[in-house]
Amino acid sequence: SEKAAAKRAIGLDPADKLLLSVARMDRGKGQGDLLRLMTHPSAHKRKLILLGEGPESKRLRALAHSLGIEQDVHFTGFCEQSRAYYAAADLFVSASALDSLPNALIEAHAAALPIIAYPTAGIPEIVDDGQTGHLVTQGDIANMHRHVENLLSHPSNSVAMACAARQSAIEHFDPRQQIEITIRFIQQL
Repeated sequence: SEKAAAKRAIGLDPADKLLLSVARMDRGKGQGDLLRLMTHPSAHKRKLILLGEGPESKRLRALAHSLGIEQDVHFTGFCEQSRAYYAAADLFVSASALDSLPNALIEAHAAALPIIAYPTAGIPEIVDDGQTGHLVTQGDIANMHRHVENLLSHPSNSVAMACAARQSAIEHFDPRQQIEITIRFIQQL
């Protein structure tokens, strides 16, 4: 019921299955792959929300239009208050080829969202493949789609991953814990 209320709060139907991506719209961030993901047939009423703005925004909007999926993709632009979108989302998706350790993925796990992403740079340090989400080979949109559909079709799997994701964020990325670790490290010098 909380998820349904969160979806209503951002103007979506509570029955929609919401895929969220948060990233600056640059060429290497891969939003084009996420748009192509949305062209695959689904057993669910899916919506993709792209939070972010950047030099690729206009091109991505045109791509969504040319793919005939503009009614299923919401370009929200830059948003300082992204909490409502994380609360409404069912899954977090990332197709970035340039991130080292993206905060948006840590935020997604903190919001108890399973992540489906490419294993770029430090992303495997955030996403425990098969436990807190799935890592797919860069450009393998069909496999990404398979994981999205599997998690949306099997809520118990999604809930288990969501719980593991939240726990992982707390254990590995809690700011207070990171400060304590840094202080201990400095004291040892």
